[in-house]
Amino acid sequence: MLEQAFYYTLTRIAWPLSLCWVVFACMKGYGGLADSFLSSPLWQPLSRLSYSAYIFHVYIQLVNDKRVRSPSYLSDYDMILDFQLHCADGLCDAHHFGSTLGSSRGHSLVSTSPKAKD
Repeated sequence: MLEQAFYYTLTRIAWPLSLCWVVFACMKGYGGLADSFLSSPLWQPLSRLSYSAYIFHVYIQLVNDKRVRSPSYLSDYDMILDFQLHCADGLCDAHHFGSTLGSSRGHSLVSTSPKAKD
């Protein structure tokens, strides 16, 4: 029991600290193989797309929440019904995911496109 308590308590702290240590080591030149792998130019398109999705997903959630005119109350029955209606065709919130990826793809293409020189 004590071992599980230590595990659950320390994993919430140890994981972010270990990620910070990897970033710090790569920035200072001590990353080695991890630095060469993470700084590969192959990751740049994916990193731009994921960052844009991170930014735009909040706005898409706000739009979807604000389009409902009446307040909705959270209950088990409503969540099951909502899940069944959205997942009846097997897409499971694919419209939210698709709109997020579409807007983030457009943003990453516009923000990284070559600018016309005067």
